[in-house]
Amino acid sequence: MVRLALVIPCKDYIPNALETFRQYMELSRSDREEPMLLQEVVTEIDQVKRQEHWDYDVIIARGLMAEAIKQKHPGISIIEIPMVGTDLLHALMECRQRYGSRKIAIIAAGNMTSGAESFSKIVGACIRTFNITDSQSRNKMIERAIESGCDAILGGFTTCGIVKKLGVNSVCITTGPDTFWQCLTEARRLAQLSRREQEKTQRIAAILDYSQEGIIALDSDKRILMINKQAELILGLGRRVLYGDRISGLPVPRALLSRMLDNRDYYNEVLDCGEMLLNVNKVAVLVKQRPTGCVITFQRANNIMELETKIRNKIYSKGHTAKRTFDDIVGGSAPIRKAIDIARHYAETNSTILLLGRSGTGKEIFAQSIHNESARSKGAFVAVNCAALPEQLLESELFGYVDGAFTGAAKDGKAGFFELAHEGTLFLDEIGEMPLALQAKLLRVIQEREVVRLGDSQVRAVNVRLICATNRDLEEQVREGTFREDLYYRLHVLSLTIPELSRRKEDIPLLVDFYLHKEYPRIAMDAGAKELMTRFDWPGNVRQLFNLCERLAVLCEKDRITAADVQNAMDPPRIPLSTAAETAGAPLPDAGDEERVRILQALEEARFNRGKAAGLLGIDRSTLWRKMKTYGL
Repeated sequence: MVRLALVIPCKDYIPNALETFRQYMELSRSDREEPMLLQEVVTEIDQVKRQEHWDYDVIIARGLMAEAIKQKHPGISIIEIPMVGTDLLHALMECRQRYGSRKIAIIAAGNMTSGAESFSKIVGACIRTFNITDSQSRNKMIERAIESGCDAILGGFTTCGIVKKLGVNSVCITTGPDTFWQCLTEARRLAQLSRREQEKTQRIAAILDYSQEGIIALDSDKRILMINKQAELILGLGRRVLYGDRISGLPVPRALLSRMLDNRDYYNEVLDCGEMLLNVNKVAVLVKQRPTGCVITFQRANNIMELETKIRNKIYSKGHTAKRTFDDIVGGSAPIRKAIDIARHYAETNSTILLLGRSGTGKEIFAQSIHNESARSKGAFVAVNCAALPEQLLESELFGYVDGAFTGAAKDGKAGFFELAHEGTLFLDEIGEMPLALQAKLLRVIQEREVVRLGDSQVRAVNVRLICATNRDLEEQVREGTFREDLYYRLHVLSLTIPELSRRKEDIPLLVDFYLHKEYPRIAMDAGAKELMTRFDWPGNVRQLFNLCERLAVLCEKDRITAADVQNAMDPPRIPLSTAAETAGAPLPDAGDEERVRILQALEEARFNRGKAAGLLGIDRSTLWRKMKTYGL
């Protein structure tokens, strides 16, 4: 609820103000905006000056009343009622008609008399303005107006009351409903801005106070602009800090104080502050490239280490799951169905599996599917890329380590991937990249079904089903001496070769539809484009196919991908439409017949609008017209 106050010197000072407000609310009501409540407050200027608190969002007032509120309460939102031309002209005309005045004085606050003398010719009278700033100046201006020969005085309620007692003609300048309506609109806008600023301030305060870091903002004179609770707690300042205090006057550790007082920025600097280590960051606040202060954040170093340990524990205890199943493998070709059938049989065993296939064929999807179809599906599925980790890190990650095993080791040690996969499946991708030294240790774990952490002597039994994958020729590596022969035979118990995409090209339309439906549901690929995609060799397999589909979807200007789009997106080799048969190495339909079919499809889709059909085909209208004549269309 937005609370408004109309501060006026007498009841009905603005005629029908509350009725005008009711009409305003009916016309401007919106579910997205807060309702407004208006209250009339009748008071005098002296009472305004004595008022200690105004419990309103916005105050509407006029003249000296508005000036008095500003001086007493500089932080409050005030809408000043202006003296608009129509209100002033109405009062001048009333004065002429009632008194026939020839010389009229307007006595009001400075912001209300601007331009008033320009009405002289309109009303046929000499107009003089007298600006007032307070009650004393008002009395002087009344005397001066009378002495200058003015036979009528226009002003506010209080001014007219004084003039009337002196026996001088007067007319009160009233505020019309249109002016008041304008003030209400401005009051609503100001109230909304004020509420948003309050919300922003409270939001920032909540963020700062619930931050785990100590935060202090200083101005250019190193005085405190803001300090949060965490900073007071870390530094032991209690409630002694006041905004505006110099940071040098507070009991801040010397090492931290020196960083606060110099003009350099700091990032993740660790400071020894006696009984504690602090991790400190400091950045200058720039306004138009000029420093206006700085912000310092800091926290205890041991808190960071404890948090890191918790995060690592969370990472290692969660997220080791297999999300894919055999139902996620797209394809109906004989090679892929045969591979799935073999993998389902393998899933019924606990034997080690070696997945073979070129990059991008989907070896990890098969590994996850085997896990989810096996009796270990409720256990963890831990995937490790042997090529992504350096030898020293790979060893510690696979087998784990104890406290003090090496520099930087976690305080409580860490379980390795074998332990994390206990009762589940460990998937070792790119097994051919594993260093020889580690191959011997891996062989021992596979043979003994037990692991010893780095730096430890304790033997830990592990029950893990191992699935390995590689795109290399391991037999060739054995001959070259880069892969242990005994390990190769240990892994090569059950092997499965994932077919390349070039061996199952009939699956390409299904894969394209699957990807576009999942990632870009509003975009489709026409038959000609799919047929063209089946002619490519796809050395990058399904991954390369999906990457091209994404490129086509992003570059597609409409909701349908055409053969021309595919031709333009191929990054080498490109496939000329006219030489597609030679490129594919297989007999294909006549290129002219194929093009005729594509043109017919485009025309039907565009409802025989040649301009739209040309756009679908990626050619201009004149080219389409010539081809239609050629094919008798």
